[in-house]
Amino acid sequence: MIIYRKQVRSNVDQVIICSFIFMRFVYAVKYALVVHFLYHI
Repeated sequence: MIIYRKQVRSNVDQVIICSFIFMRFVYAVKYALVVHFLYHI
């Protein structure tokens, strides 16, 4: 039971880390697009 709980916790941590990295990636892409459009106007 304890091992199972630890496994679930590690999976949750992986999901949180992946979602955080994905959000940073999306934010970086949006920022790059905004800068690109501003410099090409």
